[in-house]
Amino acid sequence: MLRQLRHLSNAVHGMEPGTRSEPITVSGRDEIATLAHAFNRMSDDLTDQYQALQSSNATIARQAQTLEKLSYTDELTGLYNRRYFNEQFDHWFGECRREGRQLALIIIDVDHFKRINDNFSHQTGDAVLQQIARLLRECVRSHDILARFGGEELILLMPDTSLEKAEEIAERMRRHIEEHSWHQIAVGLQVTASFGLTSLQTTQHDMLRIADEQLYRAKDGGRNSVCVA
Repeated sequence: MLRQLRHLSNAVHGMEPGTRSEPITVSGRDEIATLAHAFNRMSDDLTDQYQALQSSNATIARQAQTLEKLSYTDELTGLYNRRYFNEQFDHWFGECRREGRQLALIIIDVDHFKRINDNFSHQTGDAVLQQIARLLRECVRSHDILARFGGEELILLMPDTSLEKAEEIAERMRRHIEEHSWHQIAVGLQVTASFGLTSLQTTQHDMLRIADEQLYRAKDGGRNSVCVA
């Protein structure tokens, strides 16, 4: 009896969370055997409950990550959304101003986007925005913040980047869009974009205003171009 009690006691103390214990085998029908059978059932139940809890926690964690991503991602393009961009703009503007670092801003607008929607379809317009997002991602660096700012307008924040470097990247993006085989989306489709650039200014409002002014200068000059101030 003492040996059986020690066996049962060792099994209780040796239980590990989430690990199914080896069943305790105790012969007979006395109280110790009853306790052993109860322990085996309890061990199985606790293991099943622990594993179910772990699975539930993993599901909740995945759902939380998905919700977090949705909170800062534009649904159509997969780029950052305007809210996330504004948060990053606040952060990088303050840091670059304090530390005397460079900061470049580019506003990008798809040329004649309404005409694309009218002449082809709104579904074609959506496909164009999705493809442009992919093309722009191929040109930016991992630390750049590329977002959909609204409608067919995209915006790119480039920390620690000179205006000259930003212009070089903008020109690369412009060519990338112009040279893409848009007929894969719709026969006869051709897409270009205009770019307005500026560097670090006194305020964030000034940066947005000046980049927007340069964008409209590019559009007034015939579109499919890069303008810098």
